Amino acid sequence: MWQVNVSLAYGAKGIQYFTYWTPDPARGEGFGPALITLDGHRTERYTAAKKINTQWLQPVGQQLKPLVSESVQHANESPLPTNAAGFVADDYVSAVSGSAVILGRFSESDSSRKHLLVANRSVSDAAATVVHTGSAVTGVQLFDPRHNRWLTYANPQQLAVALQPGEAQLFRLLH
Repeated sequence: MWQVNVSLAYGAKGIQYFTYWTPDPARGEGFGPALITLDGHRTERYTAAKKINTQWLQPVGQQLKPLVSESVQHANESPLPTNAAGFVADDYVSAVSGSAVILGRFSESDSSRKHLLVANRSVSDAAATVVHTGSAVTGVQLFDPRHNRWLTYANPQQLAVALQPGEAQLFRLLH
């Protein structure tokens, strides 16, 4: 899940699983079990990938695919990973407090609407983060992938984001 959401935050338009089929150990590569075993049986990884694909990637991907990636910023993380950009406040996001997160910022090519994908930076720890929206934001919608719809966010100035390890949430910033 972590690799999927970090990739999405960085603007990826597709996800590929390596390896799908477990390679033959006789080839000397030493791969562990993949989604499908050497003899063609589905593993627990197959079930996990199916769940991610159908319950998260399909609905969120439909929202993200037409968007244009504008920037990726790491917030509340020190030191920053090599070549990563740290958080910089602007009229859409004025501050980020709490756990380390990755902010993928997107826009619609045919309008000025902005989107924000907030991804947990940790693969092992839950994140509790508050994203403070800037002066340009008059409302916020949170994408609900289970029902494939946008929900009005109650407090558009402070987005309380609680994420399990590797999880992400998608917001639409209205102005």
